[in-house]
Amino acid sequence: MPAPCTKLASNRKIAALRPSPSLPLPLIGFVFSIPNPSKAPVGNWLCFFNPAPPASGWVRFFNSALQIGLEARNRPASKKHRPNWVRFFKSRTLGARSRRLGSFFQPCPTRLRLGSFFQIPSRIGFEARNRHPSTPPFPIGFVFSNHPRQLASKRRMPCRAASTFFIARAASTGQRLQWLFPMRLALAQINNTVGDLDANAAKILEFAQRADQLSADVTVFPELALTGYPPRDLVEKHSFLDRTATALETLAAQTANLKTALILGYVARSPENSAIRAQNAAAVIQNGRIIFKQIKMLLPNYDVFDEARYFLPGTQQEICELCNTKIALAICEDGWNDKQFWQQRRYQRDPVEELVHKGAQIIVSINASPWNIGKRHEREDIFRATAKRFGLPLVYVHMVGGNDQLVFDGTSFAMSAQGEVVARAKSFEEDLILFDTCANKGDDHSNHVIDDDAAFQALVLGTRDYIRKCGFRSVLVGLSGGIDSALVAAIAVEAIGKENVIGVGMPGPHSSDHSLADARSLAQNLGIRFEVVSINAGYSAMLGTLNPLFTGYLPDTTEENLQSRLRGVTLMALSNKFGSLVLTTGNKSEIAVGYCTLYGDMCGGLAVISDVPKTMVYRLSRIANKRALEQGRPSAIPENTFVKPPSAELRPDQKDTDSLPEYPVLDAILEAYIENYRAVPEIAAQLNIPEDLVRDIVRKVDRNEYKRQQAAPGLRITRKAFGVGRRFPIAHRFTE
Repeated sequence: MPAPCTKLASNRKIAALRPSPSLPLPLIGFVFSIPNPSKAPVGNWLCFFNPAPPASGWVRFFNSALQIGLEARNRPASKKHRPNWVRFFKSRTLGARSRRLGSFFQPCPTRLRLGSFFQIPSRIGFEARNRHPSTPPFPIGFVFSNHPRQLASKRRMPCRAASTFFIARAASTGQRLQWLFPMRLALAQINNTVGDLDANAAKILEFAQRADQLSADVTVFPELALTGYPPRDLVEKHSFLDRTATALETLAAQTANLKTALILGYVARSPENSAIRAQNAAAVIQNGRIIFKQIKMLLPNYDVFDEARYFLPGTQQEICELCNTKIALAICEDGWNDKQFWQQRRYQRDPVEELVHKGAQIIVSINASPWNIGKRHEREDIFRATAKRFGLPLVYVHMVGGNDQLVFDGTSFAMSAQGEVVARAKSFEEDLILFDTCANKGDDHSNHVIDDDAAFQALVLGTRDYIRKCGFRSVLVGLSGGIDSALVAAIAVEAIGKENVIGVGMPGPHSSDHSLADARSLAQNLGIRFEVVSINAGYSAMLGTLNPLFTGYLPDTTEENLQSRLRGVTLMALSNKFGSLVLTTGNKSEIAVGYCTLYGDMCGGLAVISDVPKTMVYRLSRIANKRALEQGRPSAIPENTFVKPPSAELRPDQKDTDSLPEYPVLDAILEAYIENYRAVPEIAAQLNIPEDLVRDIVRKVDRNEYKRQQAAPGLRITRKAFGVGRRFPIAHRFTE
């Protein structure tokens, strides 16, 4: 048995190092490692753990080539409260002694055990733990790195230096250590297209190459990164599943020369003889091969999700091991079921908990979770609770872009074991950020805005991607001079550029002069092409054609809707001729109560603001003007458009309030009924308004389901949008 450390170190140059209060607590151990020792003249580290009573326990290790060593000791509490210390020293004599001590060591190539020497591929090192801290509880938890003939502190050593350090943490003193091995993760936040396998694979390869140049050990991509989300009935096609499998194998082969491993989502074929053909899966690619696959267990089947219809759930998940680190790989919903966060859970199983119990050291969650107002805060709260509950760092990688009605905001992040966000990607843009598990920090590219500003960005992104992914280059917007069409035009200009937007004014028999003037002024401010096509001649011709059949009937909404439908015919004719997509301009408030014309103003390929209540339309329009000024352009939307009473101008002196309550009241009723499913008496009591008014609005909502199911797809930005996330029968007789 060697002599006490103090005697071994006597009369030699010693650098004494004591615990620092700045160390993150509880940090109760340390690990030292040298990668690729055969390529650098640094020798092999040897360590000796004294299994004597912990009060006098100490640990030494020596380097035989450089003849330097480190010793750490845990002594009982003293009056000076300095029971734990670490010394670094250099001595030829100690080097010789280290060789003699080598007989005490046992190699451990696959599993690390406390108090043991370990050797893993290309890495040799040691681990030590302070089981009995004193009062105050200073930890031994120093981490040192041995660059050739140089000592560096644990906080500033890069992960890919000649020597690498590992940090050991535990939730509390005496608990089993959670070892964090050095890993640099790249969070690749990409915008893919559903079904475009070749383009998606090329983008994954591009981001992986960028991450590899940044020395990332692992590059993580979103859920269904290869296939796009949601693929819906594409998964029923055998050809789609076959080509997805081929694309994955090809992608793996193309990454053979990369040092970074890849984690990405894709659609896998179900086991043979399964009734459901596909599974939502994640693949891990390393050295040109697919080395691991994980199957999603929890399949959401609510709101906009139909995964239980399309995918066969996994029954068991396993730990993925990369860079000698055990990873809990969760696919979206698998990580959203923390039983300590939700009072009412949708699922009984918690896949993350099960993986942590299998020894996971870090949680990686890949996601394709559609954005809505308030979603980002909810998301961070959920995963913060998960990180803190298990005391593990967490990586959340999210898709960005628009696919049909759904918008994905990106905003990927990494969290420390304490639930602190230590790395964050951009919102509503593609991005690549790094997270270093050793330094416990990463890139901060955050460009976050909240509430209405975020809603505006979501609409711009969703509009841009819908247009481009559907193969269009330009759009048509009917400009009435009102606030709705003005906002849609402003969004379109931000989405695809002013040169690709055509505004069309279509004055009719009841259009006011200021409406056409406001529309023209808007077009000039935006710098877009503006055309005027009067519907007066067509309206007169249609009345002449129909008058024999209308004899004996008084004018009513028929004549009003005829004007709207003539405008729809005009826009669709221009769409056919120019090859441009028509953007509809109806807002959520009007669509909810049927204050829109089927085959008229509802004509078009995308309903940009169909999930935007009228009161929000005004707020987003102010944001559009603010953004224009910030970009050096004049305010897009004329002030007169904000102040004049909203009107469809389909009859003389018409105002929206002739048929509807004031929009603040209407929107409050609609939010309570549509988004929160409140009953009529409850809404009336909550808003302190007559129950008859609420009942009238609710009946209008219910009666106009047939219109909404024939409307253009609309971008979703609230918790409950019309479309795939809200499914009511058309023919029914249930009334509130």
